[in-house]
Amino acid sequence: MNDILVDEEYGIRPNISTTIASYKLICEILVAMNNTMSVGGVFSDLEKACNCINHRILLVKLGFYGIVWKFLLL
Repeated sequence: MNDILVDEEYGIRPNISTTIASYKLICEILVAMNNTMSVGGVFSDLEKACNCINHRILLVKLGFYGIVWKFLLL
């Protein structure tokens, strides 16, 4: 996608799923624990995050990056 997304972005890139992200995370945690390092995590529920954004601003930003949607804004 025009080098917009970082390598750590999963779920919306072709052939890269959130399953792969989970696998990589678990591997990194196990490596850290095997090296007697501390492991911590911060988790956030973003289920309703789309209700909080200004959709017009989002569409302008997506357009800036060349992502065009084919629908009419009312």
